Amino acid sequence: MADFELKQNRELCREKARGCLIGLAVGDALGLYGAAANLERGIMPPLSGEDNAGNYDDGAAMRIAPIGIICAGDPERAAEMAEIDAQVTHYRDGIWAAQAVAASAEAIPQAYALFRLTNGDFRRGLFWGANFGRDADTIGSVVGALSGAKHGLKAIPPDWIEKVRKPSGVCLEFAAREDISAIADELANLIV
Repeated sequence: MADFELKQNRELCREKARGCLIGLAVGDALGLYGAAANLERGIMPPLSGEDNAGNYDDGAAMRIAPIGIICAGDPERAAEMAEIDAQVTHYRDGIWAAQAVAASAEAIPQAYALFRLTNGDFRRGLFWGANFGRDADTIGSVVGALSGAKHGLKAIPPDWIEKVRKPSGVCLEFAAREDISAIADELANLIV
């Protein structure tokens, strides 16, 4: 019986991790142009993030949820890993926001409020987040990641998953060769 329960728990974790990553992709705007140009010129982190016009925004915070999953229960490690990821594109406030989200501190209060108000309902939360205003991409992305983590992949409409499954590669050409669903599976395998 114990082996069966362990397998069920692993499958549940895998499902929720996949839901989180796909939810994140649905809401992410991928505004990485400045950092991508810096990297192409050979400017490496942390300078690639510091010398970037959008280095203070919350773009790193919107993509950081998978680090929170990998480092669940270890906020110090989550903050360290978030800094490593965020400094590619961000500096100071941008890094701190990513660290706060990864460590599950109170960051982006609008996203957490919408997640709570919608009881984690993926569709409703994403629509409310997308219509919130100013940082609608970040709010939608964080609400999508939280909702996906809470309910798993089944909460996300299959046609939405297909639309974000293959990135266009506009910001980073190599991304066009990636499959978000396969990456979500790889992330899930790391934690189970």
